[in-house]
Amino acid sequence: MPRTPAVFEEQTRWRLEEEDFWLLETENHKSAGEYAEAVKQQFETEIAEGLMAKYTRAEFSERFGERAAISALAVIEDKGKIRVLHDGTHGTCVNNRIRVRDRVRMPTVREVKVLLREFKTSGRTPRLFLADVAKAHRRVKVREEDWGLQACKLEGDPDTVYVNKVGTFGVSSAAYWWARLLAMVVRAAAAVVGPLLYDLLTFADDLSFFAGDEEAEDQVMLAVLIMWSWGLPFKAAKFRGGMQEDWIGLHIDTALLAVGLSESRAAWVVRWIEGAIERGSILPREFMAALGRIGFAVLALDHDKPLLGPLYAWSASIQKRGAKPALIPWAIRLWLEWIARKYRAGGRLQQVELLTGDIGELSGRTQKPRAEEPRWAGGRPGTASTRRRPGGSSWRSWRRTSLGPSPRMETLSASSRLWSCWARSWRSTCSPTSGPVRPSEGSQRRASRTTGEMRTRPRRCCLPSGRWRSCCWS
Repeated sequence: MPRTPAVFEEQTRWRLEEEDFWLLETENHKSAGEYAEAVKQQFETEIAEGLMAKYTRAEFSERFGERAAISALAVIEDKGKIRVLHDGTHGTCVNNRIRVRDRVRMPTVREVKVLLREFKTSGRTPRLFLADVAKAHRRVKVREEDWGLQACKLEGDPDTVYVNKVGTFGVSSAAYWWARLLAMVVRAAAAVVGPLLYDLLTFADDLSFFAGDEEAEDQVMLAVLIMWSWGLPFKAAKFRGGMQEDWIGLHIDTALLAVGLSESRAAWVVRWIEGAIERGSILPREFMAALGRIGFAVLALDHDKPLLGPLYAWSASIQKRGAKPALIPWAIRLWLEWIARKYRAGGRLQQVELLTGDIGELSGRTQKPRAEEPRWAGGRPGTASTRRRPGGSSWRSWRRTSLGPSPRMETLSASSRLWSCWARSWRSTCSPTSGPVRPSEGSQRRASRTTGEMRTRPRRCCLPSGRWRSCCWS
């Protein structure tokens, strides 16, 4: 696909590899057969709206020839509604042949924190307005010669072929073209309303407006009216506003200037943890999926980020078990119970903190000692980190007992790095320090072997004192 270098970064890697062989037709998934009547009714509605077209087999072959792919369909049921998924990956390999060379980035909790921090600096309390576009990906027209690559069929009607004339959920380029179309509409509306007084974050088809005063609120309403008059189909039921709202799984509280996990997602995490602990074992694939949701949660809760290290390490170590369940060790059980207890107590939000300027990088260095030397947590005696502590000695040490060259030693090494980070935050005063927190090269190599080439690269961490420090781990 062509590049737009003035707007987007270049995408150089793709998850799907190119295939030399693909099928022209694949069978539908089981879920499509279960909802065949509902899917057919939805297709007929979209044909009437001009979003799809219907051909016989002979007409389809004559019009599109070999530039065609009849891909499998799958159906996802969500809150009483069905969503038809066009599987353009398996068999027909349509997505494998698409290379979107522009990298589209979506805003997440980091961007929300930046906006809330700006409002806190200016002393204003913003109001949040949320909007959702109906059938967003279906609003992008596709050129006619590519219609055949978005073809499908229904169960019980093999002689009829349906083709999509617009962007399709399940084709890799649909999200990119929707992002381009929405950007044009949003920027055109901004040019009409005049100098912008509001901030806007767009995540796929979800729009989030931040207005700091009444004049900015009026401008938001005007911009929404303009975009609606141009044909952008907003869902009336999902247009809402206030000072406490959920957005893409996050809960934003503009009154407290706080952001965190939504109540529904936090409840899901608690239920999953309670079920896993009650069973005592878990499938590796299930644990990896749940860990992804927990990882999304800690994007907003900076203090919880270091605690995920052992969870990711254990997840990597059990992947070779395949479909066999793994017993949950006591250490992993401890971390999970702590997360569940915190979410149950309402600790799913975190207020944004003002940046106090560059106070330097946190100093500390830990490494694994030789077999005959004692183990030290939080730095070894005589290193730069211990010399700067009050008293000039290590604040806690773990002497060598039965610990030898084993994964338990890696746990001690990781824990010592964690304590090295936190020990600084407990001091009553903070002064600039020199040198980043950097594990030794030997520790990095051992951690790589233990966890299967796992790397931890935190961008920033907010220590309990509320001060921001850069953590440069390489």
